[in-house]
Amino acid sequence: MGSAATEVASASLAAGTMGANLGDETFTRGVFIVALMAMSLSGAGWMISTLILTPIFKRSSHKLEKVNPALMSIIPGAALLAAFAALTFRELPKSPTHVIAVIVSAVVMSICLLLAKTLKQNWLKEWGLGFSLLIGLVAAYFAHYAGLGLPEA
Repeated sequence: MGSAATEVASASLAAGTMGANLGDETFTRGVFIVALMAMSLSGAGWMISTLILTPIFKRSSHKLEKVNPALMSIIPGAALLAAFAALTFRELPKSPTHVIAVIVSAVVMSICLLLAKTLKQNWLKEWGLGFSLLIGLVAAYFAHYAGLGLPEA
């Protein structure tokens, strides 16, 4: 299974080709089977790509490691940071609540990392993401109900 958005998109497209919609009476067993097949094919593409590309990336990472060992400790972290940044910056313009959630989450993560380093508690590095997500969600909840959410149409 891929991301929920990808699976829903695949199922919606498959159902739409059969003149049906997700979640209503037009979604029959036959439509379900076609939607399931579409989701399976979509997921299979990622699996096949992973199967083919993993050995290639492993060889290239070994070559890079020989050239500069520090580089291989930077690249995975940079890739993860880029992925989170791409997801984050797409949400920022939506409302002030989104901005508050991002800022609070970043501050909580920074505090967790600082405490982990200062107190030599490595578990805080692992749990910091969970703490920052949870506290960011709570901050967003309060910000939304304080009137900082999207204006009602």
